[in-house]
Amino acid sequence: MSEGFDVVVGADIIYEAEHARWIRECLIRLLKPGAEFHLVIPLRKTHAVECETVERVFGLERELGILGRERIRCRGDGDDVVEYSYYRIGWC
Repeated sequence: MSEGFDVVVGADIIYEAEHARWIRECLIRLLKPGAEFHLVIPLRKTHAVECETVERVFGLERELGILGRERIRCRGDGDDVVEYSYYRIGWC
C-alpha cells in the first residue's frame, strides 16, 4: 500500500506494554502525512502500566506523537461511571 490512510481508529487495543510500540510501528507505515490515529483506552486500574506506555511511546517530542488528549466519562450499568482516555495521534 503506497498511499496510506487518512484516519485509523483503535479502541481498547492495548493490553500489554509492548502493544503501544507495535501500534506505533504499524502507524508509521499506514498513516499518510496529515492523517490521524484516534485511540480510546478504558482507564482500568489493572492497565495503568499499559496506559503510561502510550504516553511514552507517542510522547510529544516524537515524529508521530500525541496531538491531543482528553478524558471521557460514560455512564455504565446502573450508576457506574466508566472513564476513558481519548488520544489524537498524528505526524508532528
